[in-house]
Amino acid sequence: MKSIEMIVPRMLIKYHLPHPEEYGESLVELLNGMITDVFTNDDGVLITMTNNTSLIEYLKQNDTKETHYQLRDQSINLVTINQSYLELVFKWMNKDIKENEIKYSPEDIRLYISHAITFNSHLFVVSKENLPIGLVGYNIIHSVGIINYKFFDCDNFTVSDEDSVLKLLLNHIKQVQAITSFKALVPTDDFLMNQVYQRNNFIKEDTAIENHLEYVYQFTQFALAITAAEKEVLNEFLSLYPQKLYDLANPDELIDLEHAIDYSLKIYARLILSKQLDQRDEFGDIFINADGCLSIEDNLIEKYDEMMQHIDGEDFKVAKDYKDLIFAVLEIINRRIKHYQNLELHILVEHNSK
Repeated sequence: MKSIEMIVPRMLIKYHLPHPEEYGESLVELLNGMITDVFTNDDGVLITMTNNTSLIEYLKQNDTKETHYQLRDQSINLVTINQSYLELVFKWMNKDIKENEIKYSPEDIRLYISHAITFNSHLFVVSKENLPIGLVGYNIIHSVGIINYKFFDCDNFTVSDEDSVLKLLLNHIKQVQAITSFKALVPTDDFLMNQVYQRNNFIKEDTAIENHLEYVYQFTQFALAITAAEKEVLNEFLSLYPQKLYDLANPDELIDLEHAIDYSLKIYARLILSKQLDQRDEFGDIFINADGCLSIEDNLIEKYDEMMQHIDGEDFKVAKDYKDLIFAVLEIINRRIKHYQNLELHILVEHNSK
């Protein structure tokens, strides 16, 4: 069969892959798993030349229009990028290029715009009062929205405007992609962008980027950052272990204090400190309450107090310090469990409303 020219709708593309040939433009993986090479024609449309009957049939059955969005908040406007912005983006991208750095070519920008929109990515031109001032967009990787955000002409851009752009983008992604987790890479010396993310509930991750030139910010809807005081309580609790008390108590076949108190609380304390509480279902067997929260039953505390009467010295001090922290740790854990329950409920309601 002779190869024919077919339009490849951008919303059928998962992502672009490097082309193996020097003068090829791009390989793309489609939503059905097929891979084909594409090029951008003079009208900015993605084209593939193919004789693959399965691919031709798939493209014919899914001949969708190009996706175009326009998001507004008072004087702020976000509009899907297209090739009409080539000259403007070319000027922006080369604005801060140093003498020893390679400048972007018009062809670089043409392909950048062409490849910016797929099923898992989108790019907007940001305007204030119809004056273009920058770009904002995202890529979805493993159900996380990676935010890209860059201002170029922002003399008349206020703090409120900066926040409006980010909120418009996040709300759009939540609605279109049904995700609530986001990350952003921000240059360490970009004071403006660091402030934007910090104001909007993005938390700077402790993990350092290898070159130390960028920070990683993370945002999860209903994000509940652990405070310094809570972190101190959890770490102190994890450092204590009343072994002598457990040695005395655990021969009792009816009550296993070590499993019921130490094991339960410390599993959750570690999950909170490592920001992995969303993985708690793996430890569902240690839930005590029907509502999914943890509790320490009165008879366990009575048993704990009884065993403390049989120890002294350093063993008694460790056991007392440990007991003094039990309910503070329990409160921290349950606050976060309820937080995630609210998140899951919110996502379920949003999903069912679509």
